[in-house]
Amino acid sequence: GNPFASGIGSPHGLGIDGNGFVYIGSATTGRIYKYTCDGTFMGLLPAGITVVQTNTAIVGNYLFTTLNSSPYVQCFDLCTNTRVGYLDFADIGPSWGLAKGEDGNLYVAGGQGGGAIIVYQFPPDPSLFKLTGITVYNTPYFTNPVTPAMTGAQTGIDVDEHGNVYLADGGEGRIRKIAPDGTVLSSILDPTTTGRGFRN
Repeated sequence: GNPFASGIGSPHGLGIDGNGFVYIGSATTGRIYKYTCDGTFMGLLPAGITVVQTNTAIVGNYLFTTLNSSPYVQCFDLCTNTRVGYLDFADIGPSWGLAKGEDGNLYVAGGQGGGAIIVYQFPPDPSLFKLTGITVYNTPYFTNPVTPAMTGAQTGIDVDEHGNVYLADGGEGRIRKIAPDGTVLSSILDPTTTGRGFRN
């Protein structure tokens, strides 16, 4: 099938659940679209904060996604097709990168050009997420005012079995490997002329 026939627009974030359903966020509509593995459009997840859904992680029956221009991560129950709620990451700024680590925890990255990189580690526990009285999660995994300074949002994140974090700087096109204590271990810059090949 053709996912774009359902009006998805610019896709951001991709997740696949245990039943093989595919979930794609839209930068055009700010909604999350559900498809079968052959591309048949199944519907939308509930609307909430209508902004770009930037990165997605699925753990069990729950989908977690970051929200551009917002410090929130939101959670959906895929069995009931309902929004569970939000978790507020305090000083993170716009949250972008989101991934599940080898330890089973989720990691979210934020920060903007010229500021410190901030990464939070949190369990994929739906009970933390609220629609009202939203919990503020304010203990970072690490912060680091990196050198050279980042020039854009941290649009991609991954975590290895040792807890090292890999971050993609969406403005500079640089990937950094950062230890759990926040020390930058190495970095690589996109060699293309645009310098923005490493995005997610």
